[in-house]
Amino acid sequence: MSFDHRPGERNQGRRRGPLELGGRSAQASGVVELPAGTVTFLFTDVEGSTRLLHELGASYADVLAEHRRVLRHAFARHGGVEVDTQGDAFFVAFARASDALAAASEAQDALNGPIRVRMGLHTGEPLLTDEGYVGMDVHRAARIAAAGHGGQIVVSKATRDRLDQAALRDLGEHRLKDLNEPEWLFQVGAGDFPPLKSLNNTNLPVPATAFVGREEALARLRDLIIGRAQRLVTVTGAGGTGKTRLALRLGLDLIDEFPNGVFFVSLAPVSGHELVVPTIARTLGVRERPGESLLESLCTELADKRMLLLLDNFEHVLDAAQAVTGVVRSARNVTILVTSRERLHLSDEHEFALDPLLSDDAVHLFTARAQAADATFELDGSRSAVAEICRRLDGLPLAIELAAARVKIFAPDAMLSRLRQRLPLLTRGARDVPERQRTLRATIEWSYGLLGPVEQRLFARLAVFVDGCRLEAAEAVSAVGLADVTGLVDKSLLRRRDDPDGEPRFWMLETIREFGLERVSPADEGQLRRDHAANYLRFAQRARREIREGSAAAVWLDRLEADHGNLRAALAWTLEQDEAEQALDLCAALWYFWLAHGHLTEGWRWCERALTAAVNVPVEKRAGCLPGAAELAGARGDWERAKGLFEESLAVGEQLGDDRRIAVAYHDIAGVEASLGDLHRARLFAERSVALRRSLGAKFGIAHALGGLGAIARRQGDFAVARAALVESIALWTEDEHHTDAAEMMAELALVAADEGEWERAEELLRESLSRISSLQFRISTAVCLVRLARIAVGRNDPLRAAKLIGAGDSMLASVDGALDPLESADRDATCASASAQLGREAFAAARAEGATLEAEAAVELALGESFAGARR
Repeated sequence: MSFDHRPGERNQGRRRGPLELGGRSAQASGVVELPAGTVTFLFTDVEGSTRLLHELGASYADVLAEHRRVLRHAFARHGGVEVDTQGDAFFVAFARASDALAAASEAQDALNGPIRVRMGLHTGEPLLTDEGYVGMDVHRAARIAAAGHGGQIVVSKATRDRLDQAALRDLGEHRLKDLNEPEWLFQVGAGDFPPLKSLNNTNLPVPATAFVGREEALARLRDLIIGRAQRLVTVTGAGGTGKTRLALRLGLDLIDEFPNGVFFVSLAPVSGHELVVPTIARTLGVRERPGESLLESLCTELADKRMLLLLDNFEHVLDAAQAVTGVVRSARNVTILVTSRERLHLSDEHEFALDPLLSDDAVHLFTARAQAADATFELDGSRSAVAEICRRLDGLPLAIELAAARVKIFAPDAMLSRLRQRLPLLTRGARDVPERQRTLRATIEWSYGLLGPVEQRLFARLAVFVDGCRLEAAEAVSAVGLADVTGLVDKSLLRRRDDPDGEPRFWMLETIREFGLERVSPADEGQLRRDHAANYLRFAQRARREIREGSAAAVWLDRLEADHGNLRAALAWTLEQDEAEQALDLCAALWYFWLAHGHLTEGWRWCERALTAAVNVPVEKRAGCLPGAAELAGARGDWERAKGLFEESLAVGEQLGDDRRIAVAYHDIAGVEASLGDLHRARLFAERSVALRRSLGAKFGIAHALGGLGAIARRQGDFAVARAALVESIALWTEDEHHTDAAEMMAELALVAADEGEWERAEELLRESLSRISSLQFRISTAVCLVRLARIAVGRNDPLRAAKLIGAGDSMLASVDGALDPLESADRDATCASASAQLGREAFAAARAEGATLEAEAAVELALGESFAGARR
């Protein structure tokens, strides 16, 4: 049995009380105090206790009692205080890390027989209350122990820093259940145990087919990185030589060598060099820090990490090479493995030119892929033909895979005959093209030549998609049906993977995609690109409508993320072709996605480019993009720029005589003026918006404007106007079940109640608001609700939960690169000050840090749990 200390729970320990040591009550020697300040926790748990119970039967009780006696004796000898015992598990506190280690080591040495105990040590500064320890350190220690194996002692870095480090073995960085940040762990002694039971600290994709050959290349590359400590290695070679597969296989082999993880960053979908650093940062979960560039924040985060980064397909973003140099020189323990068709030309770089497959490996690869295409294929009798095919294909893996996929149509002898006829002609390309690349292209062309005319055209049209597409997009843009797609998959020209919602996505290797694009005739290319952009504009606009409805917002945000490469391509093409209207429409449809998924800088740049290009476009098109650009500017903290864009939107509305646009602009300007602190000017614009909306008679427009007026009136202390406006707004939204908008207004009305001291009513409204918003997975609005509920918690005498909610809300905002507006931030700071004054600075900081580790679901559960009134301490 193990302890299950979840974030936010108190342990069952006692501040004062009897402590049983070896079956004897400690009352005889007086009351025992739990250590305070910096404390080292020791958790123990019997491995496989249920199995042992079945195996030992009645004797299990005696064995378990002896186990308890041995452990308690060791704990007592080294000053341990038993905080809690559950079944066969112990929770013990020590004033010194060295005493905790000595007790754990002595207990492990003394144990014998069938029982094997796993132990975990962690040091922190938990809050000590009359009811026991409170804080994330308790939960962290329990999770560390649960990751180990019987007979193993696992130690956190916080404990390691207080011990003789020479006696510890570095186990690397591990992600543990319920903990947001990875934990750097160490083992006491040199014993051999299975890998820790942790979440794997890597994002390496698992290829659909087995890795074949390349043992020599793997060994040489491993020696470069591990033996010779080369920290920037570029694997070069023509497309199709197997660079990515080799890098992935090496990454899997080296996971144990890099304690802080091995991470794969695919650059193929990235549309420009300026997106390389944001893509790396997003993969690693790094966010821009105040006063730093994103690259500086990335280097700071990686400064002490021993990590391997795999940057795949770098050849089209070579202008970002200097950023790689920055990481290598700033983060001295980070190794970067790049795959590219050409070297990066950096002074720190070591180039590894990938050779073709050796003959035996090439035959093995052909056989494996042929059997995948036709389970009846046997190499016997065809070995010489297959070997010759592989020789003619220069041992290039992609070329061999394409040929092997044809065994259903051609036996190896027939295939060889056709290759003899085709390759000599097809390989006579430009003399400055490497022979291997000419051979590969010839093989792709040979495989392409076996397609029928319709298949050839459809294959070429599918190449327009960046990082693949779903079937409906293929049908809309390329007139390709399921049968066509399936045929191209069978021929290895197209590949399949699943999107997050389980729907299939069909994609091409970049080499094949480039070949396909070359087969699109100049006469067709313009229309194909136009159809592609139009399709993704329709898709983006539909997604925006679905997100506004709310019920499937998370699904549609994920769909936009999966097709971000295509959306970027559509935007880039529209801007290259001076199709500024279409670019503006795309930005108008995508700004909320960029906001919700944290693509703030990228989204802002697209909007700025589109607005800059929109010189001779109808002003109403420009007006559609302006509010989104302003929202992104505000989310990045540039409120003055946001104000300027909202005012431009108003000017456009006035120029067009469009009262609806004017009303919206009044509302937006009111909001930004309130955020900047000019509540008088904000109130004037809010009242204008309400009056104009009422004259127009649009119900939901009125509801929207009333919400803005209510929020500003509350800020001014005009609670009667605020309450009336917000109640009417909620009623209008609720008439047509616009639950999201109604929930936003409930959150504002809750603050009116709080300002008037109606804490119970405020809590009720915010709980209802959070319940609706969180069910739709709107992370920014959810985070704001959590922060506001923290204020209610303070008002209802639960500062501990308030601190946790503040931490959870801040963490959730950071996860999407969001920020509170200045006035909301000031309210949050006031809540922090109140909670800190009630709890004490250290206890508040510990609880806030604990809240920051909560996943979204756990944070909402904490907020919607027992009433704050019932939680008073």
